[in-house]
Amino acid sequence: MAEIPTPTTGYAAPVKKRPLGVTILAILLILGGVLNLVTTPMNLYYGAVYAGYYALISIIDLIIGIALFQMIPWSRMAAIIMQVIGLVIGFIMVFWVGSIFESILPGASMILMMSMIPSLIISLIVIIYLMQGSIKAAFEGTQW
Repeated sequence: MAEIPTPTTGYAAPVKKRPLGVTILAILLILGGVLNLVTTPMNLYYGAVYAGYYALISIIDLIIGIALFQMIPWSRMAAIIMQVIGLVIGFIMVFWVGSIFESILPGASMILMMSMIPSLIISLIVIIYLMQGSIKAAFEGTQW
């Protein structure tokens, strides 16, 4: 490990090494946040409330992505919370909204479910990854 001398103790403090998965997740959140912010004006077609919600989520993703990249301890839990919220919204979309569309357009719930499955699986994988002991330890600064 690289060592950086500290002014108070004179001893070197270990440098935190960012796990590859955290780096990938951080980059994806940053890119997604930026791209979503750029496309936010297009969401005004669906209404100002939806566009505002979309912009807010994009900004939150961007902040969490930057914090993950910097290995700030709260960012791991924030990313987990955002993924759990995504899972809940995804399940609501599939089962509740899908049943509403089913009465209007037969087969719509199946289409919605098939389009949401990859998103739900990715959210679940991210949650499981971020809850691993080695990842938690990396954010706490302990050796892993």
